Amino acid sequence: MAMFTGTEPGIQITPDEGRKKAKKFKENRKKGLVKAHYFSRAVLEKILASPTNVGIRIYAGHDDKDELDNFIVAVNAEGDNVFNGIFSVIGDKDMPSSDSGIYASPNPCPNKCPTSTTDFA
Repeated sequence: MAMFTGTEPGIQITPDEGRKKAKKFKENRKKGLVKAHYFSRAVLEKILASPTNVGIRIYAGHDDKDELDNFIVAVNAEGDNVFNGIFSVIGDKDMPSSDSGIYASPNPCPNKCPTSTTDFA
């Protein structure tokens, strides 16, 4: 039986609620560490290209420097993670094989942050 349909509306929050959540996170993290990750439309569309993938799941992780290193993976209607392939080490980061379906962000903030004064930082 399906757990997800891919049409779930999510819980929309206001910018003020987002700022409150980000502020609370910032107060509890070490100064200078990652506070956000960017995932491109191309990555999201690639993950959702398969009709059996109805959404994504975002996992919180830590890299070798103990910094936040979120990654995303496709989810099917049964709520299972969908991925294939193996990981190989390239540089300091584990990079997925071309068909793994698991993506880490190459553009974390504070390195690539919003420039707007309304950001969540």
